[in-house]
Amino acid sequence: MFRCAKLPWSGLLRASVTVVLARYGIQGVWIVDDVLNPHAKVTQRISYVHKVKHPGSGGFVNGQSLVMRLLVTEAVILPANFGFYQPDPVQQRWRREEKTLRRRGVPKRERPPPPA
Repeated sequence: MFRCAKLPWSGLLRASVTVVLARYGIQGVWIVDDVLNPHAKVTQRISYVHKVKHPGSGGFVNGQSLVMRLLVTEAVILPANFGFYQPDPVQQRWRREEKTLRRRGVPKRERPPPPA
């Protein structure tokens, strides 16, 4: 039933959290937290996977970045929203090409401009 409905789920979650907070007079601080989930080198079937710097080893791994919005109060921490971060593929391609052209010694005026 809910799969076919075109409902704004993130907006509904935000509205319901706001109603609960107002009803009970809960006040706190909104924070944004991101979590890196490293995965194996072959990750063809996992969504939102990209190369990230691994803090433990200092190298690069394929991983997911989960970004959460939390309300921190004196008594409890409430999750309000979440999403996966993925870098823009157009921006990544431009950076790769820019790096290659710099190595070749192409002047800046002859290199393509950065994407919007």
